[in-house]
Amino acid sequence: DAVDRSLRSFELWNNEHRAMAVDSAINPDCRCCGAREFEFLDADADTTRMLCGRNAVQVRPLRAANSSIDLENLAARLAGKGAFKVGDGALRGTFNDERSASGQPVELVVFADGRAIIGGDTDPTWAQGLYNRFIGG
Repeated sequence: DAVDRSLRSFELWNNEHRAMAVDSAINPDCRCCGAREFEFLDADADTTRMLCGRNAVQVRPLRAANSSIDLENLAARLAGKGAFKVGDGALRGTFNDERSASGQPVELVVFADGRAIIGGDTDPTWAQGLYNRFIGG
């Protein structure tokens, strides 16, 4: 393999460099890191996928070319539901009253292309339901 699969850490103040092997972190049963299937990056279809190790789900709807979400408008629509701010090309925030099945607070990041990361659980059906309810299906 010509690609170095190490996780690199650089400490610039002290000019230190570390390499950590991450091969043991690969889950062979995971479609992405084990089977190397990256369909969640495919923009040709709607995809809803659990993000490994993140307690979150990415929802990526199929959108028309050059179509985008007005993040400021979405922030205004969600204002009564929690604390949401737009910055650096994304809307970020946490819902006041929404909880996952495990009781975790629900965090939301929405990008202008319609992609969203919904934190608090790993159930794609739950995340898709939240997306449809608050962002649009």
